[in-house]
Amino acid sequence: MRNFFLFLAAAFLLTSCGDNTVEFTGTVLGSNTGKVLISNSANEIVYQTDITNGKFYIAKQALPAAGFYQLVCSSRIVAAIKNEIYLEPGVYYTIDMDARLVKEYPKITSKSKNQTDLSAYHELLKAAKESTRDKVMSLDSQMHKLDDQVLTFEERSSRMQKLRNEQLDANVVDMVAVFNAFLKQHPDSEILPHLMLNTEYQLNPVGYNEVFKKLSDAAKNTSEGKQLEEKLNQLTRLAAGSDAPELEGTTPDGKTVDLKALNKKVIIVDFWRALNSQSLRDHEEMATKLLPKYKGKGLDVVSVSFDDNKPKWERYITKSNMTWTQLCDLKGNESPNAEKWAITKIPTYYLLDGKGHIIKRCLDYYELEVAVNDYMAKH
Repeated sequence: MRNFFLFLAAAFLLTSCGDNTVEFTGTVLGSNTGKVLISNSANEIVYQTDITNGKFYIAKQALPAAGFYQLVCSSRIVAAIKNEIYLEPGVYYTIDMDARLVKEYPKITSKSKNQTDLSAYHELLKAAKESTRDKVMSLDSQMHKLDDQVLTFEERSSRMQKLRNEQLDANVVDMVAVFNAFLKQHPDSEILPHLMLNTEYQLNPVGYNEVFKKLSDAAKNTSEGKQLEEKLNQLTRLAAGSDAPELEGTTPDGKTVDLKALNKKVIIVDFWRALNSQSLRDHEEMATKLLPKYKGKGLDVVSVSFDDNKPKWERYITKSNMTWTQLCDLKGNESPNAEKWAITKIPTYYLLDGKGHIIKRCLDYYELEVAVNDYMAKH
């Protein structure tokens, strides 16, 4: 009998130490009914339950694997509130949400270090967004005050453009500052590569690379840490001042293009695709406004298509009145230009000087227009 009880005790200890379950309880302020879902990276529902009288509960269930999941709350007030949550086996989670504040990260309490780090990151991000909003509102107020000042048309236009440019910059949260603040509070956190990969690291690869260098070895050696390092190494080769890569492809009549041989003051390299509606709108702006404005002042454009059908590519060149240089290797998404120039979205623009050095990478046309105007004004 004594051996039997020893066996039961040992079995209990093994079960306790190897607990691979998770359990959830929570509240949803502002919603009496609805559903709470937790799905994996493949958008497969792993857990779900109903909201009753503003509360929900998910009893202990096995966790397929530790990692990031999507926490989704749907109710009559809002179709779906989606937030990331980090799940670990053997952990009890308390989740408090407000259905009326769809942009607020929920309060999640647990013994999971990674989830605690994730909550801390969202607190810092929230503070940064509030600071950004305050700056934008302040600049907006300054623009309105220009109406009360006695200024010439040129003075008003100049000051208004300066404030608009400052507002454009202020409207973007400085994620490098957010990540540095997070690292200061959580220097040994291993989730930072994941967080960085899920932001627009392409906008500031040099800044992101400086943050990456400060990560712990454990964070750098995660699968996402290695992925981030590879992407940042590639992008830093495309930082301002670097030599632009060569372009693959030929013009419609079969000629190659040497960017340095164009002998221009500044060159826009435009990556596009024929059926991309944003590219078509941007090309109209180029053809009717930007190019005429700097005609004879050393501006040139080279458009690089990711099409794989030559007749379709040529039809859209004609349709969009693209009278400037056109290139395509007809390899579509498999084009080497995508990797060499780190193209992750269409359209993407690069601004180069006449010697083929990168001035700036731009992810939208307005940013490009501001960069061209700024460069031409200074040179």
